[in-house]
Amino acid sequence: MIPMLSEITIPQGLTLASTLVFGFLLGLRHSLEPDHLAAVSTIVNDGKSFWRATLTGCLWGVGHTLSLLIVGGLIILFKFDIGQAVERLFELLVAATLILLGASALWRLYRHARTETPENGHGHRHKSRSLLVGMIHGLAGSGTLTILISSTISPPATAFFFLLIFGIGSISGMTVASLFLTLPLRITLFRFNVFHYFLRGFAGIVSLSFGSWLLLEYFAG
Repeated sequence: MIPMLSEITIPQGLTLASTLVFGFLLGLRHSLEPDHLAAVSTIVNDGKSFWRATLTGCLWGVGHTLSLLIVGGLIILFKFDIGQAVERLFELLVAATLILLGASALWRLYRHARTETPENGHGHRHKSRSLLVGMIHGLAGSGTLTILISSTISPPATAFFFLLIFGIGSISGMTVASLFLTLPLRITLFRFNVFHYFLRGFAGIVSLSFGSWLLLEYFAG
């Protein structure tokens, strides 16, 4: 979701270069919003590999950018209106995804603690999940972001390029964020097992709680 984009004003009179730099910084900031971090923290949950953490963040950003470009392109080029009802449906999907990711993380942790068997990496499934979660988050915010820039930036080609630069900022921000989220898990993996499992459980609880809060907010609205 992009809960704060409605409060953002793109400055008028910027040069093309300044506009694109602003788009990159906006994408960077957007990637660090709480629901995004909550989702990715459950995917980098075991902290076994910095490479996998980098790939997780990168694929989340790629999925997020794909959604923005597809839906955003339709809005910018064809004045396509996805409608508030559809946007709210995407937001509901984000809430459900966070709940599922949190519950899955807690279940994996419980199963591992109970059986004390090594966890499988499931590399291909892990990559697909990162990409899919990023796409879901991108869908939830695409309408708001695109309407914001299409009403401010012209011609359409520049607005579309702004979306692309915004996506690159999101990819960069989430890649770095994934590394930082993995760092404490990696440090505690071999020496402080209790704290390591606490961090993993905490990430699952945060994702589950955040998703539940978004779900309540959705039905309350």
